[in-house]
Amino acid sequence: MGVSLVLSTQEIQMDNMCWNPNPVSGPATLWPSAICISFGSSIFSSLTYTHIENVVYIHSQPSHLIEALNACPALERFQLTNTHFRSAFPDPTMQANLPFLKHFFLYEILLEAVQYILASITTPPTACLSLNLPNATIDTAFSPDVDYTTHFPNISRIRRLSVTSIFHFLKRDNVIVAGYDGPSTKRGDSAQLLTLELQSTQLPAMESVLSTLERLPMPVLESLELTGFTHAAFTTAKVSHLLAESTTVKTLSPRRETLRVCGSDVGVETLVEVVRSRQAFDCPLMELEIEDCKLIDRASVEQLEALGITVKWIEAEDDEDTAA
Repeated sequence: MGVSLVLSTQEIQMDNMCWNPNPVSGPATLWPSAICISFGSSIFSSLTYTHIENVVYIHSQPSHLIEALNACPALERFQLTNTHFRSAFPDPTMQANLPFLKHFFLYEILLEAVQYILASITTPPTACLSLNLPNATIDTAFSPDVDYTTHFPNISRIRRLSVTSIFHFLKRDNVIVAGYDGPSTKRGDSAQLLTLELQSTQLPAMESVLSTLERLPMPVLESLELTGFTHAAFTTAKVSHLLAESTTVKTLSPRRETLRVCGSDVGVETLVEVVRSRQAFDCPLMELEIEDCKLIDRASVEQLEALGITVKWIEAEDDEDTAA
């Protein structure tokens, strides 16, 4: 059963509306766009897919959203996009347990709403959490008072973390963080557990990476991939701090301690200092993957290998060859 409503921009009370989703006839789906149906309506019950977009709730309060989620114990997919509440966000006192959830999306939502919702729901270990946050950081989105190991156990299953920096000369950096439950393979059979899109970040890109590693619990993290970071981000001090002082990276699984650097202007001097820094902390990197880094050549690779680390190097393509 599917419902698509594009009727109004005002919140309407539909408490007495007849709504009986029948699981036998198919999954119950609700997709209100530009119409604010009160969360107290019986329409928010027994749903498996809910997508709310471009609405402003005048009467319904944030706690009513959590009540609506509790009324959908079989919910598999939930998306909230450009949706706002007129009322203030209280301290989260109610919890919604969503044991069958597969995907949970929050896009273009005020930071206060993100904090409240993340602190008010509990998802299964296989769920994928996707956030698109303008003018936010990991520190501001994920409150230190919340046990995310309990609320989002999927984060604790992340084995590979990929972080991409999209640099803009006039605007602040955009950072995309993706977490997977396994290594990168040609078959692409690793499940994605986390997607964070931080737009116009207030912090430099590398500091956003560091805060991600320090705030989110990833005890089995094995591989860290950094792509698109500018040369300024790869100062020896910043990268050494990232790999030597971050609790998460220092406790990378001993089965595989890997750093992957792609499409960066990082130089060999910085990478040498990074390797030595980890060795000094008695938790050395075992493998370094370098791809499409123009300042790294065969001599650089040999210099790194002399430190006792395995180097996988894919040489940067020549711009002239690419153009030809």
